[in-house]
Amino acid sequence: MAHDSRKAALTALVANTVLTVFKFFAALLSHSASMMNEPTR
Repeated sequence: MAHDSRKAALTALVANTVLTVFKFFAALLSHSASMMNEPTR
């Protein structure tokens, strides 16, 4: 059971990191201040 929750937490962490990096580069390319300031959940 603990292994499953650890795997879920790690998967969520990796997914959020990838989304944050993607949004950062998208904001840089589009020069969008609103995208840069939008929080990633």
